[in-house]
Amino acid sequence: MTDRTRVCHLSFGDFEAETAAGINLVDVLAHGWDISPLQGRWFECGNETWSVAPRVLIGPNSRSAPLWTELVDGPDANSQERILAYLGRQ
Repeated sequence: MTDRTRVCHLSFGDFEAETAAGINLVDVLAHGWDISPLQGRWFECGNETWSVAPRVLIGPNSRSAPLWTELVDGPDANSQERILAYLGRQ
């Protein structure tokens, strides 16, 4: 069972469990996407998976909110395109 009230201690600060999970999710999504071409593969996750990270990180109690005020790549972009563009990937 998951304790969502838990405080997680990461190397750069303490975060609520859901925010820490979101930070880890962004890490997995970005770096999985980065390295997949090196293995001759394509990193695929559904749009719903990509959309979870900003929902967690942009939340009203998030310390990261100022950093995520605007995800780039246009209003018609899907969640994957927006997050990757925000992270500087093309």
